[in-house]
Amino acid sequence: MVAALGAIAPTVSELTLRPPIMSAPGIQGLLAHTDAVGCLGFLDSGFRRNDGGDAGIVTDDFETRPRRNMKPKKLILSRKGFDSASGGCPSPIFPDGTMYSLPIPSYGASVAYGDLRHGGIEIGRVVEDLTRRRIGARDGVHLDPDVRPDAIRRSAGWQALFGQAGQAHSHLANQGVGAGDVFLLFGLFRRVEELLGGWRFVKDAPNLHVLWGWLQIEQVCQVDVIRGDGRFHWAFYHDHFRGCGNPSNTLYVATQRLDLNDAVKVSGAGVFPRFDERLVLTAPDAPVSRWRLPRWFYPDGNKTPLTYHPDRRRWRRDNRHAYLQSVGRGQEFVLDSRQYPEAVDWVGGLLSDFGASTREGMARRQG
Repeated sequence: MVAALGAIAPTVSELTLRPPIMSAPGIQGLLAHTDAVGCLGFLDSGFRRNDGGDAGIVTDDFETRPRRNMKPKKLILSRKGFDSASGGCPSPIFPDGTMYSLPIPSYGASVAYGDLRHGGIEIGRVVEDLTRRRIGARDGVHLDPDVRPDAIRRSAGWQALFGQAGQAHSHLANQGVGAGDVFLLFGLFRRVEELLGGWRFVKDAPNLHVLWGWLQIEQVCQVDVIRGDGRFHWAFYHDHFRGCGNPSNTLYVATQRLDLNDAVKVSGAGVFPRFDERLVLTAPDAPVSRWRLPRWFYPDGNKTPLTYHPDRRRWRRDNRHAYLQSVGRGQEFVLDSRQYPEAVDWVGGLLSDFGASTREGMARRQG
């Protein structure tokens, strides 16, 4: 997630499309199978990802045939939204228990905080109050990941998506992240209250790392290649289209429906609309970066730990849980679900219990 991507992109008519250039080792083996618009997807094909998973390509008519019960090979805990460095404060847990991950600032972006709504709440006002007007309602916003269908007015054909570039994208590519894999989005949150003077954080309420959404990948698309393709008109508002000439500038487009197992019936991307203790990563009565996880997260034996956390001194466990002193920076923490098969059922349980569809609210917000 990048707050600024450079100069405004040229118009479509000024662009000359070129073949995709993806230098990261994790997807070198896919380049010969990239479709005409520079996207990697998944089909009922015999082609294999170079990390051993099913890959395939996107067809010329831009239709995909997702494999049934395609278990993700990778689970990514993805840090997104306001924190002490980006935005300067936590995102709000509102008095009714709903959560809203505040996207980070992006000055000059086409979408402003004042354009965002959360039910009847004006997010621009919330941002001004919580940041003590360091960030205003007219300031541009990096609406990314964009998984809330009713956040702004939408063009027909919109799909949830999220952009990445630079080192964070390289890390995902090096880990072989691709179609079918699942991002679990987390961020820094704190309870808020509304008084006569506006919104403020509840006194003595703790800062918490909380899971707030998800996205299952259908396609991985290089922005400079798809920029001139009209089939992506619905995505041209996105902040990652502002920059050009960066081969690592990439969009991860969500599946329409989650393809995990028959028991989980939710969209391929969405939000956990209400706070629940089971969505909290932070351990009880602990500093925000000390996490309590299911016990199977613990890197037994020769298992590869969650990326960015190879130091075993960061880990401990008891009979029920694993505990992790998470790193202060870094965006994308990748877990190989083939080494941790419990991850798939864990994700499925969270989405079954707490997930909300990205299709909710689309009719009233399409423009």
